[in-house]
Amino acid sequence: MIIYLASRLATRKDGKTVFLLVVLSFWSFQIHFSGILTIPCLILLFIFLRVRNFKQIIGGLLVGLLPLTPYLLEQNRSGFRDLALLFSS
Repeated sequence: MIIYLASRLATRKDGKTVFLLVVLSFWSFQIHFSGILTIPCLILLFIFLRVRNFKQIIGGLLVGLLPLTPYLLEQNRSGFRDLALLFSS
């Protein structure tokens, strides 16, 4: 889906495509850490295609990070113990 949206973005730069591309890239990162590679690729794609839909990009970031909120609240309650263990190894 991300590849389809990236190719659609290359042909027409509508706001809906930008929004969905940002949301899906952040959700893929939350499913598996290898999805973090989509974020730098997405930034480079936006730079090369000169995408200026900042309202859709910010909206996509907010919606993409929304499922992360309960995890961060639980980490805050436990003193970020899991994240400290992850980065200490």
